[in-house]
Amino acid sequence: MNQQDIEQVVKAVLLKMKDSSQPAGTVHDMGVFASLDDAVAAATVAQQGLKRVAMRQQVIQAIREAGEKYARELAELAVTETGMGRVEDKFAKNVAQARGTPGVECLTPQVLTGDNGLTLIENAPGAWWPR
Repeated sequence: MNQQDIEQVVKAVLLKMKDSSQPAGTVHDMGVFASLDDAVAAATVAQQGLKRVAMRQQVIQAIREAGEKYARELAELAVTETGMGRVEDKFAKNVAQARGTPGVECLTPQVLTGDNGLTLIENAPGAWWPR
């Protein structure tokens, strides 16, 4: 391929994207966004709202339950969409993530005392935590 061929392919792809029936910034079915920027923006807004929710533990538990409940469906969708992997493997991974991903319970402070003194362990978010 030479430079002109590449430019023609890029123009054709851009034209096809521009002519698509879905305008940029719209949400498709099941929270799929038209662009990565739209998805990140929506996730940022959602995270800011979640920070203000007093029931974080209940929200995280509901997310875990939904993840486990829909683990097989999500695995099937992933294999169908990508054409890669096995449903059973993705199902097992989804269940493991739903059951094993740390939540706010990991942020509970711990105090250890003994003959050698006192240790306070606070796994609180640091400077890297989004505000």
